[in-house]
Amino acid sequence: MDSILPLVTSVSVFKGAIHSFFLDFVFKLGSEIVHFIAQNVIAECQPQSPVSVYLSENERQAVHYVAGAIIRGYLRKARLHQKNKYWISIEKAIKERILEGDVVGVAANSDRCWTEFCNRGALNFVGPLFLDFILAVVKILVSEERPDGSLFHEDVQRALLESPARGLWDQLIGSTLDEDDSIIFMRGIVRSFTTTYGGGVSLKLRNQELACPKVSVPLRKRLAAPNAQQA
Repeated sequence: MDSILPLVTSVSVFKGAIHSFFLDFVFKLGSEIVHFIAQNVIAECQPQSPVSVYLSENERQAVHYVAGAIIRGYLRKARLHQKNKYWISIEKAIKERILEGDVVGVAANSDRCWTEFCNRGALNFVGPLFLDFILAVVKILVSEERPDGSLFHEDVQRALLESPARGLWDQLIGSTLDEDDSIIFMRGIVRSFTTTYGGGVSLKLRNQELACPKVSVPLRKRLAAPNAQQA
């Protein structure tokens, strides 16, 4: 009997060691799983931090000018389709929600003064809410611009629907347009601005390859050219 007792003790110790190992293994395995999920799943689902974009006073003025030019194009097209229900609603939305006037407030003078300087009576002045929307679009363009300077409309439009710019647009347009027309109008505005921005990026990259740049960039410099003053 005495010779059996040590064996029983050894088995108990062995079982205790196995039990301790099992608990330690399960604890560490669970910890590693949680760590893996945190690093590879949750991190990917976290919303991306908004892109920090600083625009100088000159750049904001150029954005205000271009925004007005885009709206001017839409108004011109709306007047060519005066019997079309969609374009009638677009013209109404522009006049009531976007352009400076009795309803829409005036953008800050520091943002609009360059447009005022260039104006010969035919330019359009957008209000502060529309300007804020376009400035939010600028952040999207910066975030979606690829290392080689390329910019794709599809990427911009995808990011647009997931960005704060969409909320700004809804606040801007309100109930003036139904949802479908509002989205079509928003996409068209952004596409027009993307084309202008993308053209500017392309010219900038092209100029960097030239010993003597052929085209003045940014847009503000083009507008300030002597021949532009006379237009």
